[in-house]
Amino acid sequence: MKFLKILSFMGITATLLYAGGERIWDVWEVKYKPVLIQKIRPKYPEVAKKKRIEGEVRVSIIVNEKGEVESAKIVASSNPIFNKACLEAVYKFKFKPGRIGNKNVKVKLLIPFIFKIAK
Repeated sequence: MKFLKILSFMGITATLLYAGGERIWDVWEVKYKPVLIQKIRPKYPEVAKKKRIEGEVRVSIIVNEKGEVESAKIVASSNPIFNKACLEAVYKFKFKPGRIGNKNVKVKLLIPFIFKIAK
């Protein structure tokens, strides 16, 4: 408990996000983290493939109590050409929901995507 008070004192507390009055937990706050059970690979954009463009995109998502991606937002991208493919893919992901005790909760995660041309 002292550690949490120190962290709070130093301004490094958990991000309290609410959606419709419900708390959204950061992934490091929950003991039972969401587990990815269905991953869809994003489609490599044809223009990027032809021009041999590689890149990386990071998407912040909220996994709801049912294990579905409720919302997604690009937080970093080396090239916007990849953003649409990442968002389309991530909304198809399925998770075993995160839990606190016996209650499923909404959890915020960061998902990285790397686009690399095979040599």
